[in-house]
Amino acid sequence: MSVGPRARVWQRARARAHEDGYRIMLDERPLRLPGGAVLSLRPRALAEAVAAEWDAAGGGVGSPFGPEALGLTRLAATLQERVAPARAAVAATLLAGIDGDLLCYRAAHPASLVLLQDGGWQPWLDWCRRVHGADFVVRTGVMPTAQPEPVRAAMRVALARQDDATLTALAVLAPLLGSLVLGFAVAEGALAPEAASDLSLLDALHQGERWGVDAEVTARRARLAQEASEVRRFVVLMRPAAAERWLIEGRVQGVGYRIWLQDTARALDLRGWVRNLLDGRVEAMLSGPPDRLAELRLAALRGPALAKVDRVAASGWVGPVPEEGVDRRPDAAAPEPPTA
Repeated sequence: MSVGPRARVWQRARARAHEDGYRIMLDERPLRLPGGAVLSLRPRALAEAVAAEWDAAGGGVGSPFGPEALGLTRLAATLQERVAPARAAVAATLLAGIDGDLLCYRAAHPASLVLLQDGGWQPWLDWCRRVHGADFVVRTGVMPTAQPEPVRAAMRVALARQDDATLTALAVLAPLLGSLVLGFAVAEGALAPEAASDLSLLDALHQGERWGVDAEVTARRARLAQEASEVRRFVVLMRPAAAERWLIEGRVQGVGYRIWLQDTARALDLRGWVRNLLDGRVEAMLSGPPDRLAELRLAALRGPALAKVDRVAASGWVGPVPEEGVDRRPDAAAPEPPTA
C-alpha cells in the first residue's frame, strides 16, 4: 500500500467488527486500499494496532502525515492485495533470490572482516540447516553461485509451509536484509530485528570501525532496524497464541537460567511454569499476550550472563494454565507431550 504525504481529515479511527473480519473506520468511513477494496483484518489484535496507527497519524485534523506512520497498515495491505491472491508467485520470487543470499558471499581479506563474517553469518546458515534442512553453499568473492537443488528443494518446502502473514513478512524482509535466511530467522522469532539489521550491514559497519562512522550508514541502520521490527510485530499480531510450550537448548542448566526465565516472565505479567529436564534442556509453558511472549522469546535466546542458548523451540499448548504467576516445577525426565 503506497500512501504519500497527506493531511488528516478524520477525527477518530477505530476497529469495528464485520462479517469478513475487522474494518478500520475513519470516523464513519471504512479504510480502503488504493485499488478500492476495503481493508479487512484478522485477528482483532492486528486490527486494533492498525486503528491505533491511523488514530495517531498526524496528531489532529489538518495535520500532515506520511507513510512512515503506517507500517502495519502497509504490511496488512500487502498481504491482502499481493500475497494472499498470489502465494505461489511470491514464493517463487523469494526462491529465485536465494542464489544471491548475502550470507553466502564472504570476503577474502582483511582478516578482521573474514572473522566477523564467519562469526556473524555462519551461525544463521547453520540454524537454517537445522530448522529448514537447507545446507547453503558458501563461497569467497562476489561471483554468482547457484545453490544446489537440495537447497532449493528444502527452501521450496519451507516457503510452502508458511502462512500468509509469514510469507508477507519474508517478501519484505528478504530484500530489506539481502538474505532470505535472515528473513526467516526474524519472522520466526529466532533473531532480533536489530541484530538482523546489523548483520545485514556487517561490511559497512566494519568499515565504520576502521575509518570512522558514516552518517548515511547510521541512518540506514536505524531505518532497517525499524522496518524489520515492524515486520516482526506484524507477524506476532497476526498469530496470537494463548499459550506456548518452549524447549530451550544449550548451556541452560547450572547457570541460573530457570530462575532468570521465571523472573523475566513474571516481570512481563505472563503465566505458566518452568522446569529443568534431565537431558540438559529447560522446558517452559507460558501464556499471555502475543507481543509479550514474543518479547520474552527474544530475551530467552540470550538469557542470563553465563548461559549460551542454542535454540528456543516453541509449539502450541492446550493444557491447563496457572491462574497467576510463573511457577518452578521439579525436574523431569521428559518434556510434556506436544500439543496442537
